[in-house]
Amino acid sequence: MSRIVAQMELTLDGYMTGPNGEMDWFSLDPDVWQLRVSKYESIGTVLLGRRNYEGFAGFWPLMATNPAASPTDVTFSRWLDAVPKVVFSHTLQGAPWQNSRLAEGDLAGELAKLKQQNGKDVLIMSSASLIQQGQHLGLLDELWLNVHPVTLGEGRRLFTERMNLELLESRVFDSGQVFLHYAVRR
Repeated sequence: MSRIVAQMELTLDGYMTGPNGEMDWFSLDPDVWQLRVSKYESIGTVLLGRRNYEGFAGFWPLMATNPAASPTDVTFSRWLDAVPKVVFSHTLQGAPWQNSRLAEGDLAGELAKLKQQNGKDVLIMSSASLIQQGQHLGLLDELWLNVHPVTLGEGRRLFTERMNLELLESRVFDSGQVFLHYAVRR
């Protein structure tokens, strides 16, 4: 059975954005990026909210042929183009990006179907509302968190409910960023 993995960037004090949605603190360390791209091999489906879908669809397909793109960016671009993507939106009428489709139901129903499909894991990629719904419904199995060496003091928190976690992996990078891989304990 597939696992449901949630991925997000966070500040040291647990915020994913500042109070006005700002992410000026975000900078992905190339070594963290390379680690994450290597982990995507275990992913069979990506779940995106509307905002991330629109942003990613307008950017990542172009990186595969961009001569200025890093090898890691090119690898990720090609992978993200190829992987099946399920988009949750109340306003989109379609999802024209290659291998994308709109969700056919609510998150719980969609995840129940996906967990049974292909044995590879399902990744909720940086879509806060989906991660929060997944947490509330008790559907998350693992977390991939990249913690940045900055505090904001206020902003939008990712986690609003208690979760007990088991650390599976941690890596500290020269930039001060820390990658944390947790299993959700039930």
